[in-house]
Amino acid sequence: MSKKYTLEDISKHNTHDSCWLAINGKVYDITKFLEEHPGGDEILIEAAGKDATDDFDDIGHSDEAVEQLKEYEIGTLEGGKKRSNGGKRVSAINKSGGDGSFQGILMVVILAILLGFLYVRSLE
Repeated sequence: MSKKYTLEDISKHNTHDSCWLAINGKVYDITKFLEEHPGGDEILIEAAGKDATDDFDDIGHSDEAVEQLKEYEIGTLEGGKKRSNGGKRVSAINKSGGDGSFQGILMVVILAILLGFLYVRSLE
């Protein structure tokens, strides 16, 4: 059984000496990872001490980065944000598209332009 933490617990760990954050309902002590982070340590310090689920998802981390998180997991966050899809990452296309209606409309517009182009070309 993993240890449970509150946001108050996590908020005390927001420095280079002790850097914790929560992602998708899990708590991570990433202090030892600060110097290794490809995006630099400052971005992690800014997200430290809070629920950083949205920050983490907005960046679009690789599958390797998601997998690497496991080695820094120290517990779970009481009442933390969890993805409705069971913790699986969502592609950038689907993430912002909601039900996909924008993509559908875009496909129709592109098809209409292509057909119009072919029609005009057949008249020449």
